[in-house]
Amino acid sequence: MRNNKTLPIGEKLKQVREARGMTQKEVAAVAMYSAPSISSIEAGRMDCEADGLLLVRKALNIEKMPLLESERKVFKDKLLIFCDLILDWKIEEAKEMQEELSDIEYLPFECELNTYYKLFECLLLLTENNFDEAAAILKTIAVNLQETDDEITYYYYYNMGILNSKTFNDEVAMEFFLKANRLIKSGYKGHEVLHYNTASCLMGLGFLVQSVSFLEKWHEMFSSEKSDRYIGLWIDELLARNYIRLNRFQDAQPLLEKCLKKAKTLNNKRYIGIIFYDYGLMYKTAGAGSSALEYLDKALECFKGDEINYLEALYLKVLCCVDMKYSTLCVKSIEEGKKLAKGNEMYTILFESAKHLTSLSNHKSTQYIEGIAIPYLVSNFSFYAALVYSETLRKYFEGKGDGSVKKALLMSDVTRGIYERMLNGGDFTLEFTIQVHHIGKKGFEKNL
Repeated sequence: MRNNKTLPIGEKLKQVREARGMTQKEVAAVAMYSAPSISSIEAGRMDCEADGLLLVRKALNIEKMPLLESERKVFKDKLLIFCDLILDWKIEEAKEMQEELSDIEYLPFECELNTYYKLFECLLLLTENNFDEAAAILKTIAVNLQETDDEITYYYYYNMGILNSKTFNDEVAMEFFLKANRLIKSGYKGHEVLHYNTASCLMGLGFLVQSVSFLEKWHEMFSSEKSDRYIGLWIDELLARNYIRLNRFQDAQPLLEKCLKKAKTLNNKRYIGIIFYDYGLMYKTAGAGSSALEYLDKALECFKGDEINYLEALYLKVLCCVDMKYSTLCVKSIEEGKKLAKGNEMYTILFESAKHLTSLSNHKSTQYIEGIAIPYLVSNFSFYAALVYSETLRKYFEGKGDGSVKKALLMSDVTRGIYERMLNGGDFTLEFTIQVHHIGKKGFEKNL
């Protein structure tokens, strides 16, 4: 995994040529050397002057690649800029830069820089939900992970956290984020995003109080951040959603107003949609169904049908329709959701469960919700979703009478148990250190 520091320049040129699939004769023709001269340069029998080396590099199309030791730091800095563009969600700029950097793969002797490039390529794939390609890259890197330095290991852990988080393995993601945190040192890029993703995992695991406590510290730090930074927007949006789920609407609303204004300034359609979804969630939770539907329709216009965000907004729209007894729209939305959710177990169960909410008088529906939906959601840490069903069944059994009191009490116990898990949090030890040199407070560290 580590570079061979003593590799002669001729051998490096030979490895690049072979990686390119070129013959010595082909290189010689472009570089205006004879084939025997190229052979002698590669074997170290002939020195290559600066002008001649430039011609050979052009022939191999590696003028911008770090062939010499003095060029390595410059190239690594470019790789870190590439990473920053991805973390700041400047995807088009990142892709343009990737074209310039991708030729590093033709330098097999540059093990370390190749590993950095592959890790950041993986991060770019993850932003576009190309999970299989990203997982394949990480599997390759894992083979030699023990031979890498802490910084490479940090980025590996971070990517593994993102991969698992995006594929609904929040518990595994959390473990990787915690491992990454332990390796943070001054100068590492992206650690503020690491903490955001940790808070997001806490929320995904249903531990809302822990997530809010964590995010409030970060909100305080990024309140004065530049408006073109995404990290402040991400933190405020996630904090607002947590406030909504804790019924703290007065705290959520000003944050949503701030987020919507910033997202529109950044012209980010996806995040505008996410904030519209949050407004829909807030109004739905507050019992204002018509306003909720209005915002959820706006949110759906911002997402593609194959996105998780679209499924999430459509599912919440279904729950609003159930509350408001809009049966025709409800049935239509459930059918669309079940069709789009094929292959996604979580949303298949959610839409099927929502369908059963419309027919609670049918014993099979209450059986499905009690025996399949609630246990599944709890086991997958979807506590907030599980509460919708446990509370709905509790109210249904209470109003039904005819010996359903025991069922109502059972659902009350289930609801109480879910709340306890949400409040108590998990077994994760959050010993995070926030390093804030990037906002002008050098040397200052604040422990969470």
